[in-house]
Amino acid sequence: MFDVMAAGLEALIAHPRKPASEGTGHAILKRPAAPSGEPEVVAVNGRFTHLLGATTDEIVGRPLGELAARSARPEDIARLAEVLAANEVATVILNLTAGPVALIIQPIAVTGGAPASHILVTEDTGPSDGQISLVIDHLLAAVFIVDVLPDGSFRYAMLNRRHEEQTGLIAADVVGRSPEEVLPPDDAASVLAHYRTCVKRRLPTTFQEVLHLPTGRRHWETRLVPITGGVAGSRVTRLFGSSIDISERVVAEQALRDSEQRFRSIFEHAGVGIGYAAVDGRIIDVNRTLETMLGYGRDELIDQSFKHFVHVDEISHVTGRFQELLSGRRATFQTERRFQRRDGTALWARTTASLVRDPLGRPKYIIGLFEDVTETRRARERIHYLASFDQVTGLPNLSLFSERVASALEQSESAGRVAALLAISFDRLDPIRFAHSRSAAEHLMRRLVDRLRRALGPGDLVGRIGDDLFAVLLPDLADHDEALATVKSIIATFGTPIEADGQDFLLPPMIGVSLFPSDATGPDELVRMAGAALQRARDLGTSRYELYSPDMETHAARQLSLESRLRRAIDADQFELLYQPKIEVETLKLTGFEALVRWRGEDGALISPGEFIPAAEETGLIIPLGELVLRDACRQMAEWRRAGVVDVPVSVNLSGRQVSDPHLSRKALAILRDSGLPASHLKLELTETALFRSTPGIRDALLELHAAGVRFMLDDFGTGYSSLSYLKRFPIEAIKIDKSFVQSMVEDPDAASIVNAIINMAHALKMRVVAEGVETHEQLIFLRAYRCDRMQGFLFAPPTPVADIPALVRRLAI
Repeated sequence: MFDVMAAGLEALIAHPRKPASEGTGHAILKRPAAPSGEPEVVAVNGRFTHLLGATTDEIVGRPLGELAARSARPEDIARLAEVLAANEVATVILNLTAGPVALIIQPIAVTGGAPASHILVTEDTGPSDGQISLVIDHLLAAVFIVDVLPDGSFRYAMLNRRHEEQTGLIAADVVGRSPEEVLPPDDAASVLAHYRTCVKRRLPTTFQEVLHLPTGRRHWETRLVPITGGVAGSRVTRLFGSSIDISERVVAEQALRDSEQRFRSIFEHAGVGIGYAAVDGRIIDVNRTLETMLGYGRDELIDQSFKHFVHVDEISHVTGRFQELLSGRRATFQTERRFQRRDGTALWARTTASLVRDPLGRPKYIIGLFEDVTETRRARERIHYLASFDQVTGLPNLSLFSERVASALEQSESAGRVAALLAISFDRLDPIRFAHSRSAAEHLMRRLVDRLRRALGPGDLVGRIGDDLFAVLLPDLADHDEALATVKSIIATFGTPIEADGQDFLLPPMIGVSLFPSDATGPDELVRMAGAALQRARDLGTSRYELYSPDMETHAARQLSLESRLRRAIDADQFELLYQPKIEVETLKLTGFEALVRWRGEDGALISPGEFIPAAEETGLIIPLGELVLRDACRQMAEWRRAGVVDVPVSVNLSGRQVSDPHLSRKALAILRDSGLPASHLKLELTETALFRSTPGIRDALLELHAAGVRFMLDDFGTGYSSLSYLKRFPIEAIKIDKSFVQSMVEDPDAASIVNAIINMAHALKMRVVAEGVETHEQLIFLRAYRCDRMQGFLFAPPTPVADIPALVRRLAI
């Protein structure tokens, strides 16, 4: 805009030459011999005299400058003198009384005479300075004209009205004054530097500056156009300037730059990866986060196709979404996909992509946000794995196993095949697991699963559906006999010990079998029925299997009923204690009693401990029942002591669950305090299994009780597979030989050797030995020969009710 406007005004100011009529004035000037003389008019035509406003007589013979000086401005006369002295072709504008005229001066040669000049004079139709000012005043830009004086200084010659309004500078105060007189010193120095540059280069100059004007501190952009004059236009005589206030634009541009800088900062430091891709799929830009996520530098990513960084399995999906954006079917999409890092590892990223269009609505580029969810996905997969698989063996758990069974059964049914579900447990697995370190037990479990798989086919499904319970689905069978063949193969496979951590473990299986579709058609029913069959197999012994039959459901229902009745019995205190005496082998004196619990049902009949104790153990009711037994035994024995009936210790059995109770020590000591029985009169009988499951906390509880005076015995010794290390780790005072060895030692030399060995070992460890189940005098003779310490059994007395104890004590004292 500046260039067009300045060029037009320059033409108005510097070149007003178009004549108003075809009449042209002519004059011949004689140039004097002396350089300092002025050329005189020697010949004119009538048009010249008219334009000059004088007669021929008044003109001829006189200097042209003297004639023009009557009405022309001094500076115009000076300009005319310069041109005439230069003896060159030039044009001079004179503002005369009759109006502006243009003098076109051309040197000519006169034969035999002095040099001369030919002058053509025309009327000037270009605007006057007043007219130029009128035009400039109506321009929207702030326009000014600066005169360049011969000494190189500058004076303002004109300001338009817009300039006054925008700057606050008044033309009357500025015209004829220099920039130093108008502007602050720093501003004047800056402006003068630009003026001088324009004059020196003689080319239009554009510059920006900040000026402190009456209207305030503002940003200006100025265009200067040099206007030449002097002899043959030899120097710049004027500067035409036009300025516009760009303060708002500067502020907007700075705001844009600040915004771009903020955006760039956010772009570079965002916690998510950001990338731009052209419509052809080439990457335009990425931020640092995305560089880090992919492991590439920016230069390696830009101009590459985005497909290069998408995992091969995801290219089709991601490309499809990309095309949906470009086609307009989607405005944005979010997905979670795999990408390929530089090191070859997979990057899972939650990606949100959007299409950006240009003002005409054409696709411009696609912006994508990438959030690294690799670790989150791994955590989800880990959670899913933990929720679906056993951590030790890697087998499906009950939930996942049931899902896979359901799917396999559908396939078997559609193929017209039958299936079988096996529920498998292993005898002695639980105590073995608790008797060894965790790593050793887990190693054994993995070895067990490996052996189980060897007995199965490739399509058979295996799951671990409980701590010691495994399930197998045989999904593709021609008939049920084929299932039984596999069951027998499993039993045979476990006929030899499993080696783990340098030890051999014999783990005979027990298997319950349910059949599809004859027994059930769903996975849950099959598992339940196989479990009922497994329970029957457990009751009957090891290394055997049982097929499901409906009566097993009846047995399970009885168990549930028993559990319900057992709960009511504990609340109603329907239990009573019987006491069996312990006799010293050598002297046959009474040394103590063992408290044995019996349940008298609502019908008055006694229920065998072998029936309700396992149910109490399985349901956890053994803990309140055990507390009841311990409290009644301590109270009864304290009462007998106070009454003078008997003053001997009482033994109470603790189950594995009771031993594992973290409050055992506190509860037992509280019961002793409440009953008044000395702690030295309480002996607690523990099972090997309870000690196998021991933890440091359990051992500490037993030691606390031992320090208070309570003594401990190991019950049913010799029936377990464990090592004897627990005899040194726990405060065991005595061991009880299981009655199965005692009752067979008279006829079985091996049993006799075992009893003898146990007694000798216990004595070597400074422990007493109690023999259970003594029923004959021959057994008593053997025990005396082996130096057994104490005994109990029907030979002396069966478990006896409380009311009969005084008479029993008197009889044993004889």
